[in-house]
Amino acid sequence: MNPKQRREALAKLRSISQDGAAMLSIFGGETTLKPENFVGAVKDASKAGFFVDAITNGWGLTEKLIQQLSEAGLSYLAYSIDSDPKSQKRDLEKAMHFLSVARDFGIIPVVNTVLTRGTNLDDFKNLAKTVINSNIFLSLLICSRKFQTDYLLTLLPLILLRKSN
Repeated sequence: MNPKQRREALAKLRSISQDGAAMLSIFGGETTLKPENFVGAVKDASKAGFFVDAITNGWGLTEKLIQQLSEAGLSYLAYSIDSDPKSQKRDLEKAMHFLSVARDFGIIPVVNTVLTRGTNLDDFKNLAKTVINSNIFLSLLICSRKFQTDYLLTLLPLILLRKSN
């Protein structure tokens, strides 16, 4: 983004913020592939008065980048991960590490996962237990009406158990 485009974008952000918008989400593509642009966008949005959240698959995430994002004003970091442990797009250990680092820097840590008719309920239970027991939020996109009740009934005892500990 050249300086003129950046000034125009900032003016639009300020205008939107003044109109009452309170949250700005940064996602699409992979946000961490151009860390300087990512940090700059968070900083600009935060200065304009937004609660800023971002979604990542963690590809380019580092502890240093998380610190920079915290200093720039990132409020909420969602790490997308598959519930299937055999998926090539799943590195739960890495996700938990970086989300714990984010929490230490004052960023709300979240795991995003998509549940479909093909999702194995036991795999999902294991993922949910790991996430919830790590004091990390779990955000679900449930894409199958058939399984909504099963997944919600799976989560409820985990959430209640966590609150009682």
